[in-house]
Amino acid sequence: MSGDWGRGAGGGAPMRAKPAAGRPVSPTPGTHPRPWPPPAAAAARQIARDGARLRVRLAALLAALGGRRAGVYDGRVGAAQRRLKAGIGRSPDVCVRPFKVGGQEGLDALLVFVSGLVDARMVDQDTLTLAHLAPPDRLGAPGRERALVVASHLGVGHVTYARRWRTILSKVLAGNAVLLVEGADRAIVLDTTQYPARSVGEPDVEHSVLGSHEGFNEVLLTHMNQIRRYVQSPRLVFESVAFGTVSRTSGVIVYLDGVCNPAVLTAVRRRLAGLRDSGVITVNRLVSTLKDHAWTPFPLVRTTPRVDFVAHEVMAGRVAIMLENSPFALLVPATFLDFYRTSEDYEGQFWGPTLDRLVRLVGLVFAVYSPALYIALVDVNPDFLPTRLLWTVAGSRENLPFPPQVEVLLMFGVLEILREASLRMPPSMTTALGTAGAVIIGTAVVKAGVVSSLIIVVVSLGALALFTSPTWEVTIAMRWLLWPLVLGAYAFGVIGVLLVTVIILQHMASLSSLGVPYLAPFGPFRPRDWKDSVVRLPLRDLTTRPSSLFTLRPRTQPPIGRPVTEPDVPLAAARRRRT
Repeated sequence: MSGDWGRGAGGGAPMRAKPAAGRPVSPTPGTHPRPWPPPAAAAARQIARDGARLRVRLAALLAALGGRRAGVYDGRVGAAQRRLKAGIGRSPDVCVRPFKVGGQEGLDALLVFVSGLVDARMVDQDTLTLAHLAPPDRLGAPGRERALVVASHLGVGHVTYARRWRTILSKVLAGNAVLLVEGADRAIVLDTTQYPARSVGEPDVEHSVLGSHEGFNEVLLTHMNQIRRYVQSPRLVFESVAFGTVSRTSGVIVYLDGVCNPAVLTAVRRRLAGLRDSGVITVNRLVSTLKDHAWTPFPLVRTTPRVDFVAHEVMAGRVAIMLENSPFALLVPATFLDFYRTSEDYEGQFWGPTLDRLVRLVGLVFAVYSPALYIALVDVNPDFLPTRLLWTVAGSRENLPFPPQVEVLLMFGVLEILREASLRMPPSMTTALGTAGAVIIGTAVVKAGVVSSLIIVVVSLGALALFTSPTWEVTIAMRWLLWPLVLGAYAFGVIGVLLVTVIILQHMASLSSLGVPYLAPFGPFRPRDWKDSVVRLPLRDLTTRPSSLFTLRPRTQPPIGRPVTEPDVPLAAARRRRT
């Protein structure tokens, strides 16, 4: 009958026919048989079963090596040594040193460290020698007490404990020495770190004349010591973090407890915790994570190599992020004016810093607007120029093959090539490159009649004015903004420059850094903060922190009145005696 795969000889209930070995039985026409598993699905299920069995065997093997719980050290030194030799111990720079704690009759122990990342004196004298001399009669306590007893006989100042193998291995690779003792249910982590690093010197950027000449190097512990020397307050907090799922680079979040806005601190922690990058090598990899707006050309995170500037900004209520292997620190929140402030602005009288800030802002305006205004006034709106200047410009452009916009594009392209070449060439050749670019190329293109001499002046002064900015991030943003202004000048002249300016200001007004408005204190309008913005008033008038940060303690010092001139008492007494 239809629908049956086969019947018995007596015509009883239907039963399935047994398939031949290796192939299915063909069903009766018109029936709907159960689908036979295809070979790919059967192979996939077999692979899954084999994988499950392998995972069980691997878990059993790890349990045999590491104790009841494979991820936890259980006090067996022999199993720990086999595990380390099969793992990181295969590298020639990792030392797995077995010895005896308490002499020849003492306990088996294992010291693990990375050669070159530890202080050899601390390992040899303060750890191995003192552990060997420990009295055996005090080593009978089991578990945690045994680890505490062994640690009490060592000469290392900073000692912690770890049980999970993941933590133990990360501590070893970070430069610590780890001591494993038979019968102790936790590892003894000894802070013996001593990285090979360059000495502390003056940073290559953000030079200072009156301020400090000290910059960061690549060692995180040195960073913290340098900040601690400037801010010797118990409120200063260094919060440890680790970045990179593979690199596991150490870092710290620096802030002043009781001053920093808790909302800003929470936002920094949340954004850094959400970073899932496998390798974070330098601190600049964290900038995109801390930015509120990813696509803006304007910098929203302040980067600096200066110790004194970081200390000043932390005391002002900002948060700093520092990373191992990076000589820079990040400061958040950051407004636009923060990128035009330096540590030297708070040294000496207010006349010098105020003049320096005005020069930086004027240089910014000239660098960004000079090419656009050159195109607008020469090609689109020449009637805006005075008559004598117009005739001078027209005479310099006589018989030139290219219009002004092509001249700007050509010369700024050459300038960008020279700038990039100067960064990649050895320092001893940069002077020759500058001479070739400024003298040979500039003079040659003018004499060849390719461009006018006026565009050489505009491009040269614009390039110099661009580098009045103390930070490299603003320089990059301004180099990008130059081209929309050039395009607006080419299309609509001076009106186009004004339209592009309005669009840029509207974009800047919409930006924020961790919730702080980017154009503060001008937008929103906060006149109280103007005393440390474009100008800098005397230090005795700077008694409050920036109101845009909403710090817990707005004042840095009580208001200071005008100094009262007191009479010179000894001089007055001498005058009375003479009379």
